[in-house]
Amino acid sequence: MSLKSIFQQGMQERRRRKSLGKLGREVKEKEKALEGLLTTLGRKAWESGQDISSFKELGKTLQETQKTLDELEKQAEEMRSRQEKLEEKRTRENDHYEAERKGVEGKKRDLDKRIKEQNGQLEGGRNENLQARTRLAEIALERSPLMTQADAAASGEEKKAEAVRKLELLKQEEKALQAGINAREEAGKPIEMLVSSLREESDQVQKQLDDLRKKQKEVVGELDKQISELKSELTRNKDRLGEIKQQREVHYHGLGEKLAESGGDIPAPVEEKAAVDKVRGVITDFRAQISALEEQKDEDQVSAYKKMWVILIGGILLLAAIVVGSILLL
Repeated sequence: MSLKSIFQQGMQERRRRKSLGKLGREVKEKEKALEGLLTTLGRKAWESGQDISSFKELGKTLQETQKTLDELEKQAEEMRSRQEKLEEKRTRENDHYEAERKGVEGKKRDLDKRIKEQNGQLEGGRNENLQARTRLAEIALERSPLMTQADAAASGEEKKAEAVRKLELLKQEEKALQAGINAREEAGKPIEMLVSSLREESDQVQKQLDDLRKKQKEVVGELDKQISELKSELTRNKDRLGEIKQQREVHYHGLGEKLAESGGDIPAPVEEKAAVDKVRGVITDFRAQISALEEQKDEDQVSAYKKMWVILIGGILLLAAIVVGSILLL
């Protein structure tokens, strides 16, 4: 076989194979489209109330499937309603506890503010008494040398008189300081009692606040738990719905196939049936073309096709070797 003959027959085989590949892809696309059209045909027949008594088992299966779907949809609606009510209740409860808690927190702040104010007064009195006692200690130190001077025989009358005068002033100051200390201590007693009472009340309010927070956490937490469980149930329900709907699609497809295969003996939705018949006709035509191309298979052309690729690949490799060799020589 000459080189020219090899390439002529090889190209004929290539065109045949290319046509087969194209037709094969188109058949797959049309078959995929047909699957969807058959499902649509079955769905339309079922939803329109088409008489499918000829397919009792399939009709019964579709009825049971639809019943299951209706029950699941009803359950989902009930769960969504319960979830909505629970979420509304959670909002009400949380708002109620928040408002009550804020009221108690305000009361606690007022009590703590009063305690701080009263403690401020007590602290002021303590500081004044501390200063007064410091001065009393200083007076005790100042009195000792003055008493010595007043009693000393060697002191002149003028110095004795001066010492006595100073001692009298210290005595008066000491008396005034002690009186002030006593007065402030007496004045502080009711304040201390008030602070003690306020602290006790503040502790009670704090306990009330802690109990309120604990109760809020328990009530709202329980509602959150119920809502979370409902959401999980809804998710499971949704997944189950998806599974049943997929099964229904399979049953729709089966019904569509039976209606299509009935050849018009059983009434079917006209538009959908026509679409199925049209695509089936196209597939039949494509398959006929494929059969014709397969019958055109010629062993000489197949052999020439293989030889052609051997020659092409060998030529490419030879050319590559020449290029590489030229580069190495240069």
